[in-house]
Amino acid sequence: MPDPNNPTDPSQNPPAPTGMGMPPTMPEPTVTAEIPPLPSSDASLPPPEAGAPIPPDSQPVDGMASQDTSAGSAAPSFDMPPVVTPGQPKKKFGGKRVIATILGLLVLVGGLGAGIVLVRQQQDIREKAAISEPCNVCIGGKCIKDASPPDCSASLNQCNNPGGTCGSTPKPQCTSDSNCKSPLVCQNGKCVNPPPECTNDSQCPKGDVCQNQKCVTPPAPPPTGGGQCSRVTQVFADHNAASITVSQAMMNECTSKCPTGKLWVARYKCDGIKLTQGCQDNGEILSQDAKVGQTFSANNPSCGTIQVDVGCKNTANTYGNVGGVSKGAAQACSTPTNPPGPGPSAQCLNVKAYDTDWNLLSTDQLKALKAGDKVRFSVAGTTTGGSFDKARFKINGVQRPEVTQKKPSSEEYYDEYTVPESIASFTINAQIHHATLGWSE
Repeated sequence: MPDPNNPTDPSQNPPAPTGMGMPPTMPEPTVTAEIPPLPSSDASLPPPEAGAPIPPDSQPVDGMASQDTSAGSAAPSFDMPPVVTPGQPKKKFGGKRVIATILGLLVLVGGLGAGIVLVRQQQDIREKAAISEPCNVCIGGKCIKDASPPDCSASLNQCNNPGGTCGSTPKPQCTSDSNCKSPLVCQNGKCVNPPPECTNDSQCPKGDVCQNQKCVTPPAPPPTGGGQCSRVTQVFADHNAASITVSQAMMNECTSKCPTGKLWVARYKCDGIKLTQGCQDNGEILSQDAKVGQTFSANNPSCGTIQVDVGCKNTANTYGNVGGVSKGAAQACSTPTNPPGPGPSAQCLNVKAYDTDWNLLSTDQLKALKAGDKVRFSVAGTTTGGSFDKARFKINGVQRPEVTQKKPSSEEYYDEYTVPESIASFTINAQIHHATLGWSE
């Protein structure tokens, strides 16, 4: 029972009913909805309807007398019947309290959802307001206050004097290499092709060289000797040596006459010995870019002759030999014995035309010759036996003197001819002389 000397406010701490006849109650959740105030302690409860069953929470415990409220107590009075009706079933929960609890939960959930929706709407409104907020942009050299230009959010307030003039600063295409598509790189705000990086010439495109780790095209070298290579002079020869070593004198002779020239080495094998015209049969290339100090062997043939030549050439032509050796055996190589056949035969091969640097002339170049130009006509022959010793040419019907000079490192006899005035075309006839068969055409 409440203490009469310490009354309590029922609106703040309502007394909990006691007694064994009361069912257990669930704790009420705290809700944000406002709850109407409880009735005062002086208010009397409405009388129960006639014939209505007495709720269990109003039944007193057996043996307890009803409280007398006339003594001036502030505690609420209870209108309890004097007896307990045991036949009434006990309700597990109070119906009104269950409904109030459910309604409170619904109000709580609904309030939270509404609060979230309102917060999001306010945030969207603030974002939209920030995007559409006027900003100053520089357009056509004038500062204009525009409500929502395309770059307003990115370039807010490009200028600060609306209505005045302003300098238009172009937006850079890039600020770093990552803004450019590979393999482009960012330079001065633009995506450009990077120069190829390199550490040596082999990593550069053909014709370029590597300078300062970049591939550059070197300037064209100044023309030398009229822009063409000239004939070299042989600086070393030995007709009884088994090998030859490339010397600095050979290299100097080649590069002085042809700056782009390289030393090439070839070896030949002939069946004969003591050859006056040298050996040019069964040739094989030993090197196309020989260096100073390299040695090439002529071997010691068991028969016949072996010859090694060191020549000067570039990608356009050959310019003669700068050195050569030959080694002959004591006897010629034997040939298989064949039954007697027809005697030797000889035949003249096609006539060729060269300039004075031994560059082969085409038909169009021959047509372009003018008076005073020099041409070297050459001819060679083929024979089944014996050898040739001279040749002669007939040009435009005029027989010229016999010639015995040969084109270097070949068996072609040549005649140097100067083009006279009023000559528009050439008719060339050549003959080659066989030592035993005479002249052949």
